[in-house]
Formats: sequence, C-alpha cells, structure tokens
Amino acid sequence: MNNLNRRAMLVSLNISVWQGHFKDNSVTQEITTTKQAENDAGSWWTYLIPPRDLKPIVNAADDARNLMYKLTLPWNDNGVRILPSKMFLDFNKQMREKLNKYDEAVEEFIKQYPQIIEHAKKRLGKLPAKRIPEISEIKNKFGYSLNIYPLPDAGDFRAEVDESVVEEIKNKITSSITTASEKAINKIWQQLYELVEKVENTLSDPNKKFKNSLITNLSEFCALMPKLDITEDDNLEKIRQEVMDKIAKMYPDTLREAKVIRQNTAKAARELKEKIKDYLL
Repeated sequence: MNNLNRRAMLVSLNISVWQGHFKDNSVTQEITTTKQAENDAGSWWTYLIPPRDLKPIVNAADDARNLMYKLTLPWNDNGVRILPSKMFLDFNKQMREKLNKYDEAVEEFIKQYPQIIEHAKKRLGKLPAKRIPEISEIKNKFGYSLNIYPLPDAGDFRAEVDESVVEEIKNKITSSITTASEKAINKIWQQLYELVEKVENTLSDPNKKFKNSLITNLSEFCALMPKLDITEDDNLEKIRQEVMDKIAKMYPDTLREAKVIRQNTAKAARELKEKIKDYLL
C-alpha cells in the first residue's frame, strides 16, 4: 500500500432530484375509514405531477450515479469512493458529460414548469395541491456536488494530541487504509468473477440464447481493470490477460454458430472462475 495516496484519490457525488410526490396521511385515513380497514392496511401517495415529467432528470441522475460506480471503487459506506489516478481523465470527461445532460434535463423541466403546474392543479382534482412548489422555488429542488479529496496518509498526520497516542492513531489510519484498499481490490475480483460466471452459465447450455453484451460487458470491464487496480496486483493482471485471451476476445456470433468453440469457451470460463475464486476475500 506504499504511496497509495499518489495512485488514487477520494471522490463523492451528491445529486438532488425532487421526487414530486409525498405520503398523504389525511387521504390514507379517509380511504381506510371509508373502506372500514385498519390504519396499517395501506398508504396513499399523492403524485403532484406525473412521474413522466421528471423521468428525464431521474434518468440523467441515475446515469451519473451508475458511471460513478463503474469507474470508481468502494471506500466507505457514506458515498465516498476511491478514484484511481489512472482513471481520473476518463472519469472527469465522462462525468462532465453526464452532469451536463442532467443540467439540460433540469433546464427543460423548469422551462415547462408553468404548464406542468397548471396541468397538475386540474389533474389532482380534490386532492390537496398545496405542496406543489412555486416557480421561484423549483430550481432549488435540483442540484449536484462533485468533490475530490486526497487519500488520508498516516505519515502526514499532524494534530495537537499527546505524543503517546500519535503512533496509535497513525497505526489505525494505516490499518483503515489497508482494509479499504483490500475491499476495493476484492470488488474488482468479485465483478470479474460474476462476469465470467455468467459467461460459463450461458454458454454451458448449447440452446441458450444470449445478447452480445454477454461478451462485450466482460471485454469492457477487462479494459478498465488496469486503471482500476490501485495496488498494481500482478495476479490480477495475469488473470485479466487470460480472460481476455480465452473469453473476452471471442466474437458473439462465432459462439452462437460454432458449437465446439462455444463448448471450449464455456470450459475456459469454468476454469478461470475457479482461479478467480482463490483470490476472493
């Protein structure tokens, strides 16, 4: 884990999307009373505007979050992720594209918002519409923050604490970094294992149909692995090369048409899966 803070950084992404609905306890009470049901028999959610009006924004936000998980590794449970230094340029370019699409979707929604409000008031009938934000408020319901931080370094720890506990604190920092790094690399092994296992399960059945993505997803992930590998693990690179040579370079149409090649590729996937299993935590 030496010099890990030079090979990676931490990144967080927070995106706000107004949901446009709320749980209405008064309507729930009215329905349960009318239907002579107990209070916990159901709940009523009022959709102030149709979900389709927010769908472009929701989709854009989901695309950005998915990219975050694709190009980074786990660090802790509060949304902060590890961004390998080798991945920074790709991450920055692709994330900016995703966030620009989010901004465009928000701008289009705000442009249409006066008509959306007018339609919503008619659409809701006698349901309470008092929670619909005014035009002046709606822009504040959306936004995002993308932050990058350095990885902690025990050697840089400086604080006004008793000298007797400094070493203990440094050891804890080092231990937490090591644990998080092992978890991050295990995530790469785990994802590789799942992709190879899917190939094996699919190709082992000679009659099972599959999409090209069965192979392209594996190939794309193998291409990302050298940039994701913050520990420069020789074993990971060796297995990656085997997966590329024996599975990921295969043409999907060839696997569909040539039974022997399909069988051999399934066998190779099975053997590689067992090798990968040895490295999983």
